[in-house]
Amino acid sequence: NAEYYCNSQNKRLPTEAEWEYSARAGSYEKYSFGNNIYLLEKYAWLKSNTVDKGVWGAKEVSVKLPNVWGLHDMYGNVMEWVQNYYTADYVPYIREPDLHNGINFPIEKEYPLRVARGGAWGGLDDSGEPEDLRSSKRYAFTEWTRSFQIGFRCAMDIPM
Repeated sequence: NAEYYCNSQNKRLPTEAEWEYSARAGSYEKYSFGNNIYLLEKYAWLKSNTVDKGVWGAKEVSVKLPNVWGLHDMYGNVMEWVQNYYTADYVPYIREPDLHNGINFPIEKEYPLRVARGGAWGGLDDSGEPEDLRSSKRYAFTEWTRSFQIGFRCAMDIPM
C-alpha cells in the first residue's frame, strides 16, 4: 500500500541506502547529530518521551528538531518502509555500483520480508530504545504487516 501510494503521487519509496544516507545527513556517527543519546529526545519520539511518560501513539511530524539537511523524524515516531526486501547483510549492496539499489525481490517467496528503518515511539521489537533508533538499525517485517508504529515517506528522483 505504501508503494502504491507513493507511485500515485509520481514518487516512490526510498531505497534502504537512500534512507540511511538521508538519516545520517553526512555523519558517520550513530545519529546525524553524533553519538550523544542524551540529545536524542530533541530529535525523536522514542520510548523515554512517550510510553515511559504514559503517552502513546505517533506524533505530529516536524515537532522535533530536523537533521542538518532539514529532514524531520528520521529517528523515532514511526518506522518507515523502504522499497527493498530484507537480506541479513545489505552492506555489499550499497558498496557495489550495480547493486546499490539493494534487493528488489524476496529471498523467501513464502515469507517475503521488507525492510523498515528509523525506529519508533514505542515497543514493537524494542524499536523505541536509543540503540534501536541508530541510523544503521534495520527491521524486517513481512510485507503484509500492518502496525501503528510503521509508516513511510515518499522519495523522488531529481531530474538532471
